[in-house]
Amino acid sequence: MKKQILKQLKTLTGFNCVSGNEADIANYLVRILKPIVDECSLDSVGNVVAIKGKPKMCIFSHIDKVGYVAAGCNKKLISVVALKKAKGYPGSNTWPVRIVSNSVCHSGSLFQDKNEGNLWVKTKEDVSENIKPGMLVCFDSEFKETKSGIVITNSLDNCLGITTAIEVIKKAKNICFVGTVQEEMSSLGAMYAAQKLDFEKVIVLDATYAGKGNSAKLGHGPTICLKDDYWGNKQMIEGLINVAEKLKVDYQVEVLENGGSDIKGIVFGSAGTKFVFIGIPVEGMHTPYEKADLQDVEKAAFLLTEFVKNHD
Repeated sequence: MKKQILKQLKTLTGFNCVSGNEADIANYLVRILKPIVDECSLDSVGNVVAIKGKPKMCIFSHIDKVGYVAAGCNKKLISVVALKKAKGYPGSNTWPVRIVSNSVCHSGSLFQDKNEGNLWVKTKEDVSENIKPGMLVCFDSEFKETKSGIVITNSLDNCLGITTAIEVIKKAKNICFVGTVQEEMSSLGAMYAAQKLDFEKVIVLDATYAGKGNSAKLGHGPTICLKDDYWGNKQMIEGLINVAEKLKVDYQVEVLENGGSDIKGIVFGSAGTKFVFIGIPVEGMHTPYEKADLQDVEKAAFLLTEFVKNHD
């Protein structure tokens, strides 16, 4: 499974799917999911909706990534703005990025103005003729894997969640998957899907903060979140813990002061839906150098597959 996961991650992290611009990755997911599900298409807002068998449960996993948008350009200097929930700021560092459109791709370095805190991208050449307001600015870091199974790259939030969901879809007999759009901005996709599909139970599968100052740790399994902005459904939480204990799957219990996942969209779209948040631990979230352990993806996929089977 590890080789499959690694290959899938490399492919997914290569898409320039900054929030609100998910069409390319959405079409890719439709293409690879159609052969293994009964129905797969895009809904009115661009969500990927895949249905296999007669599901009683649905997995929501967002397909957009954090990024920035070009606002103006003066020769080698481009002013950019961050998306609403793109909390990654370089501070005193510079980050490798690329500015992209259908026909243009320029590399540059993202930095933050020390005095006013504004964000800029500096390029090596004059790009003023090619850069237009609204062009996407994406992280541009290499994909690295260590011998111990640690991966370091950009966009593991939420390529890890999508990859995990694909593994569950392959093995489960009855499952619904929604690859949601615009989670990093407004949870518009989750809100629309929750209202239209109206599933009783939803698993929100996403990356979660790990490392310094956070309870989650790499290599210790996925997190089962008791609470962030909202309490998770106690019955679903207990069910997941019971499956993990029975099958001896590593997991972590997480309690957060607040959160920024698709749960908010689900609550607003269909307030009666029962939900639980499952997180894949990531260090350096919303930077070009996010770090994760592939073992956590494997453990999450196994746990969720068995949990879903219990609801068939």
